[in-house]
Amino acid sequence: ELSRMAMLWTVRHLWPKGSRFAFNCYRHDAMLVIRRPRHDATILWSCEGVTQGDPLSMILYGIALVPLVELLRASCPEVMQPWYADDLALLSHHHSNARCLKI
Repeated sequence: ELSRMAMLWTVRHLWPKGSRFAFNCYRHDAMLVIRRPRHDATILWSCEGVTQGDPLSMILYGIALVPLVELLRASCPEVMQPWYADDLALLSHHHSNARCLKI
């Protein structure tokens, strides 16, 4: 689970020009109202992570993962780590992969 505050902090330092827009989009919890006939409305609050369906979400999620990517690359330089969105593959000997996963 992605911490919204950690994501905004990382965006502030790695993408300063976009950080104010990101902050304005994510400073309040998102509210989803579910309405059903003959029932009271149900409200779901999105308090963490990025909001699904937001065009900015994949950019912010990718920026939020940069510290993790840098930590893994510095700790396990012999392991190739291709990333696609939030998917990671570790390509190396099994003992190097295991060490990388313990971080």
